[in-house]
Amino acid sequence: MKSDRPWLVTGGAGFLGSHVVEQLLAHAVPVVVVDDLSTGSRDYLLPHQGRPGFTLSEMDIRDTHRLSVLVKQYDAIAVVHLAALHFIPAAVADPTRTVSLNVLGTQSVLTACRSAGVERFWFASTGDVYAPSATAHREEDLLTPFNIYGLSKLMGEQLVALEARQQPATRFLIGRLFNLYGVRETNPHILPEILNS
Repeated sequence: MKSDRPWLVTGGAGFLGSHVVEQLLAHAVPVVVVDDLSTGSRDYLLPHQGRPGFTLSEMDIRDTHRLSVLVKQYDAIAVVHLAALHFIPAAVADPTRTVSLNVLGTQSVLTACRSAGVERFWFASTGDVYAPSATAHREEDLLTPFNIYGLSKLMGEQLVALEARQQPATRFLIGRLFNLYGVRETNPHILPEILNS
């Protein structure tokens, strides 16, 4: 996986993003983190500060022009797009912000990637694109989001699919994540609540 060209990680100061950054650097892959630090923490990235191959750029992903300049400047080969409003109570409480960050933000990242010729794009979606079920979901299950977060992520998936049709030379991947739990979690979720009760 070693690469001279960097991978750009949006939301790289967050829970999942900071672990992705850690793994990429452990495999000698240079990393450019883009994070507005609204929910992520600069502290999660402190072990990498000053390290060759690591760059932190504090910015809003919806600033398409500035993001495009950054992606071109570093000649990123791949983007891992994790930046989002993902805490469901916050997403439900502010649907306008949720759509702005999760949909407009995703389009902004896709536009920046296209202008810079990024070769690979990975999008973090959610299991919330499916209706709740007592049985395990399958990828081909009907997509029926039941909250604004799931809907915003499904819209993000559709933007990625459209971009994939328009950019057939670029590799696009979507991961539908369910419950994640571990060190550096930034929001309370059901598993920590269960473990702490």
